[in-house]
Amino acid sequence: MQTNLAYDLARFDVEAREKAVKESPKASELKIVKPRRKKVSPFKGIIAAMSAIAVCGSILYTHVMINESYNQIASEKRALDAAISEGVRLQSQIDSDMSLKNVEDYAVDVLGMQRIDKTQIQYIKIKSDSVIEINNKGKNKGPILALKDNAKDLLEYLGF
Repeated sequence: MQTNLAYDLARFDVEAREKAVKESPKASELKIVKPRRKKVSPFKGIIAAMSAIAVCGSILYTHVMINESYNQIASEKRALDAAISEGVRLQSQIDSDMSLKNVEDYAVDVLGMQRIDKTQIQYIKIKSDSVIEINNKGKNKGPILALKDNAKDLLEYLGF
């Protein structure tokens, strides 16, 4: 639907518009109405205050619990550090007790041992060459004899 209202020049006539506004019956009846203030119910105010207090209390409680957790973690770390330093101290004490000098002193003083002299050492010479013997005991036996020998070895191992 196309109209040619854009070419209607009467719409742009300022004097005609002012005259129409003055003659309009509604122009004289305009009143300024103040907006009414809503009354706040005391129950809603109390609920809002209690919920604000509850939120603040829960935030405080959360911070207290976090602080207690941090304190507990710090005390456990201090206990761990003390245990680690005690372990290092005990390990160094064990190392000093197990030194060769201390073992030698204990052997001489407590056990009554003596240090070996060079005159006590005797060297022996073997005139024959080293010989390795291979036992061919079970190679040429039948399966029944090999089974019997294995059973005998098993009973011997078990102590019968």
